[in-house]
Amino acid sequence: MKATYTLTWEEFAELHGDAWPRPDYLSVIGIAIVAVPLVAYGITLAVYEMPGEYVSSMFIGGPLFLLVAGLVSLKLQPKKAMSLAIAEKRSEYERWHAKEQSFSFDQERWIHECPAGRLDVPWPALLRATELPNVFVLMGESGSAIVPKRVLDPAALNMLGQLAFPVPADSWPFQIRAWDYQATETATLWRKFWFRLAFGNVFGLAVLGWIAHLWLTSDDKTGVLWGWILAALAVVITLSAQIWYLPLRYATSRRRWRAPKNMALADRGLYLSDAYGSFFNAWRSFRGFREVGRAFLIYTDVAHYYLLSKRYFSPDQQIEIRRMLQGKLKLSED
Repeated sequence: MKATYTLTWEEFAELHGDAWPRPDYLSVIGIAIVAVPLVAYGITLAVYEMPGEYVSSMFIGGPLFLLVAGLVSLKLQPKKAMSLAIAEKRSEYERWHAKEQSFSFDQERWIHECPAGRLDVPWPALLRATELPNVFVLMGESGSAIVPKRVLDPAALNMLGQLAFPVPADSWPFQIRAWDYQATETATLWRKFWFRLAFGNVFGLAVLGWIAHLWLTSDDKTGVLWGWILAALAVVITLSAQIWYLPLRYATSRRRWRAPKNMALADRGLYLSDAYGSFFNAWRSFRGFREVGRAFLIYTDVAHYYLLSKRYFSPDQQIEIRRMLQGKLKLSED
């Protein structure tokens, strides 16, 4: 089977649909957490006519300006970032993908030819494969091919899918939930940075105790009440960041990452599918794996991993996953 085609911009852009810039909700929420208590404190000082000519600007005007600026950037910044990202990808498309190319395959290999050269990859050497609504993307160790589905007939599409995704017929459903993500990330952070986190928590509790002591021993409790509340709130927010930050990060993450998925393990690699597409990764494309109490973590690099929560797998399935990972990947110490 051989097809000659010219990739369209829309087909190329489909590959990056999950990577386009989007509003940074997490930063704006963080600004609000800091700004709102400061504004409340400033209003309280103004109501009680506390001394200080710069109170309004320091505790009301400044935080309000910061909050408004954050909301404005939430609206405008993604548009600018999107324009720059599209311009960059458009330039990449024009340079490397807008010319005529050909793709052919059989039971043994796939071949991609373009002005930049010829890529001949046996199927066992396939590194990654992605199926999206309009394209297939195949990657070997020395290059990749983007193949639009419109140039293949139904029989060829079916055959290419079987060769590019060599997985068992049965797959297991799972999903990354907020609690699984928080528990795993919290344990990982404490494992890596236990001294810093322990010191920060002890120091924060000491400061909180000092604030409580000052307020309890102060003669003018009413006059300084809101000041101590603000100071205590800042300490509590900092101490509890390890609790609220990760769920907030999860809630503002991309929907595709949180979407229900199906997984299958094969001798050649890991298969995932969801409402957005199908994905195959050969075992050699992974950096390693680690098993924690709630999940199996399969690392694509030092900082990124697939989180397979054990709650979705029976004891027998967990044994099978563990056996496959131990046989195909090295244990990660990160």
